[in-house]
Amino acid sequence: MNLRTHSSARQVLLLDRGGRLWLATRAPDGVALHPGPETPADWRSLATMGRREGLRRTLPLVVEDDRPRVATIALPRLGRRIRQQIEARRITAAAGELGLDQGFVAISPLPPGSGDGGGGTGTDPGIDPARRPDRRALVFVAASAELQACTRAAAIVGLHLRPLPPVLPAGMALAKEHEARWLALHVPVSPDQSSDAGIDQILCEAGLPVFASRRPLSGLRPVEAAMDGSRAVRRHLHRHHATLDLITLLIDDHAPLIAPSPDREEMALRHHQPPFLTMPDPTIPDRDRLPGLLTRLALAALLDETPPLRVQAFGPIPATGTVAARSWHDQPMRMRNAAAPAAAILLSAALILPGLQAAGLVDEAMVAAQRDLMLATEFDLRSAAAGGTDAGRLAHATRVASALGGLAAMEQAAPVDLLCVLDRLAVLRPEGLAITGLRHQRGGNGTEAGRLMLDIEITRSDAAAAEALRRGFAGTVTTAGLGMAAVADPPPGPNGRPPLTRQPPAFSGNGQEDPAGGTLPEGSPFRGQLILAPLPADAGRSGAACRPRLSARRFGLRAARPAAVSADGSPGRRPAGRSRRLAGLALGALAVIVADLSMALKVERAQAHAESLARTAEAARARFRQAEAAAWRLGPGAGRLAADPRPLFGPPAPAPLLRQLNDLALAAGIGTIRLSLTDAPAETVTPRPADRRLPYPPTAEALPLLRPVLVTAELTAPSDAEIRAGLAAMRAALPGRAVIDRLDLADRPDEGLAHARAVLRFATIDQASLPPRPDGPAGDPLATLLARHDLAMPVVLPDRPGTVVALALEPAAHQRRLTGSDRPAGNEPPPVARRITLDGIARGPGPDWRIWINGQRIARGEQGQRDAPVVEAVGRDTVSIRLAEGRVVVPLALGQRICLGIDGVLPDEVCP
Repeated sequence: MNLRTHSSARQVLLLDRGGRLWLATRAPDGVALHPGPETPADWRSLATMGRREGLRRTLPLVVEDDRPRVATIALPRLGRRIRQQIEARRITAAAGELGLDQGFVAISPLPPGSGDGGGGTGTDPGIDPARRPDRRALVFVAASAELQACTRAAAIVGLHLRPLPPVLPAGMALAKEHEARWLALHVPVSPDQSSDAGIDQILCEAGLPVFASRRPLSGLRPVEAAMDGSRAVRRHLHRHHATLDLITLLIDDHAPLIAPSPDREEMALRHHQPPFLTMPDPTIPDRDRLPGLLTRLALAALLDETPPLRVQAFGPIPATGTVAARSWHDQPMRMRNAAAPAAAILLSAALILPGLQAAGLVDEAMVAAQRDLMLATEFDLRSAAAGGTDAGRLAHATRVASALGGLAAMEQAAPVDLLCVLDRLAVLRPEGLAITGLRHQRGGNGTEAGRLMLDIEITRSDAAAAEALRRGFAGTVTTAGLGMAAVADPPPGPNGRPPLTRQPPAFSGNGQEDPAGGTLPEGSPFRGQLILAPLPADAGRSGAACRPRLSARRFGLRAARPAAVSADGSPGRRPAGRSRRLAGLALGALAVIVADLSMALKVERAQAHAESLARTAEAARARFRQAEAAAWRLGPGAGRLAADPRPLFGPPAPAPLLRQLNDLALAAGIGTIRLSLTDAPAETVTPRPADRRLPYPPTAEALPLLRPVLVTAELTAPSDAEIRAGLAAMRAALPGRAVIDRLDLADRPDEGLAHARAVLRFATIDQASLPPRPDGPAGDPLATLLARHDLAMPVVLPDRPGTVVALALEPAAHQRRLTGSDRPAGNEPPPVARRITLDGIARGPGPDWRIWINGQRIARGEQGQRDAPVVEAVGRDTVSIRLAEGRVVVPLALGQRICLGIDGVLPDEVCP
């Protein structure tokens, strides 16, 4: 009897290339990955969610490999037993050609038709269709140590896994979606997944892969490689098949620019984007190592529908724990002519089977106990190698972790770098719009916290043009990736003030009419405000340009391997048996029952011993985690604190600090400087989850207090560029991690003056709030850092010449941008070869864009200079350009500098 239900699978297991086990579930926007089962309890809860097939619980297991391994075989139409022997031999031969000696193979019948799609004999009208051999598509899964460990753990809890390669369910799902018999898949392979960048080319017939190869890109784009491969497949199918129905898919995360080939042979190159993959758990290590594109497609297909595929084992590998091993429950029994012997055998099996199962459970419990004992010994040795779990060592490590927690809190005090935002606003400002003042306060309540209010002045003839320019600038700021977005204007009320108002000019009594009684002159500027609000921290890459640059390194971690699962203590299912009036088996039944009772007691003792050793292994694991955390904190963590150039545990003397800040401001070109220091109340540190910068965070009880200090500066300079440069130099010289708490700026370019009042906030870690030292200052790793109160040198990384930041920080360029045109006229003839540098990209609402090449702005729809390059396309981080006389379009990335000629990129020695 074979009871099979076709309900959709809700969970799918994934074994990635690194040997890690994941559990995939459906998410609202794609597929979510969770850490796989590690303990016996996790495996038991997972077994209840498996799909029931007959008397077994099954669950798909996607095994990610370095490349697809597919083959096709033909079977003659002979007897069933001979066909099975031929099939086994040909599967072993095909696996040997692919370099495999053991593993699993998914077998699917290919549809009868014209040819085999992989280099077969094709159609022969002289052969009777009833005598043609049956074709099979084979997809192999290599048997790794991690896969065998998963099958053993699943066998303990009675779960049967179905090992599948990603290419099989992905090809079946894509063929069903596109309704095509022949499907050519082209999947780019990144260098982190293989030794070199390449592209996998897979040919599928009726959704089943029949051919796969990998081709190195060698300078080609994935689109070009896909078009070349598609042409080769089409020529092959034209030679071997009468009809042609081929669809070529390029699977990639981003939609590429697809153009038809020059020979018009490839006309159906399509793009398919795999589902989005998320990891809800923020504590998962190596979150940037995501599965491949085929794996994501396979997970989504198996979560929607699980096809009943046949899986078979080959080579010297046990098939326990998989669907390749058929249990005795599903074996067919044919006893039509021997009813009495069949009844006797069934009764004997019903009585003896519990004893056999008990013996198997005892063996498995003993094996699990021995494995847990070895695991506990291994963890004890690794703990000793990491430095041990001495109480003093752990206390010193806790002090270092507390200091690192305070440092992480200081680094994340401000969500957006205000000076970076101001620098980029000076570059993104369109012609005819001036920023005359700004106000910013980091603190606040609700939505008012961190807002930046800009006072703008627009020179336009009418209000509609001025409002359009203001809205365009707001859209450019929102899409520029500054971490801030423009706040929408409130709805107009009966007494509401419009966003822009025209300022009446001052009349000198020369006969002009008073504006109160007539119209204003046409040259009066429009003045108004633009409010920018910070985006949340989880807004993705939208604010990556002006996020605070954290100085902590990303320390690589080597996570401990999960402990092997222990034996399951649930008793086996006793098959029901009924007496068939065989009185001679009664005495044997009593003897078997007594033996079963004794075996049950033995199973109970073995399982109790195994559980005790499992608890011992868990305690050893906890000690190893403590030792590993202490080793990292006392090693790289203490080195991170010692390498910081600024004092972290105590501010320097006020007088030398103010003198240094005054000298830095004078060096930046600021004329009038007035500084003062003020202490602020102590602040508590909020606990944060572990990340790559702080992999072992301290507990909430061990977090220190921060002692903030406010530096109030009143500055006067020729322009706002000098004020921004001075604030950047002063912030870099302050201890800890200084942020701008408040800033009020008034810029008057016509007078050549800019006034600013800024409040800079820096904090140090309170020494008294650190955890106590166990053995005095002698062995304290923070002893030298606690006594450090010297001044720090400014840590300001110089920007490359020509970038948007360097252009914004040059006072002369800033003054020229305020008073003159952004595109200086030039009458020189264009050179044959020019050096081209892409300085910045800004996008407005809709298709509008502006870019800066060699410090000059080029907008969409505007006529550039005579020697300016021609912009063909503008992407998110790249543009496609060519010279006016050029014949080749060249892609240019942000910040890249090339020597561009008529025929493309030239060597650097060619350009002057």
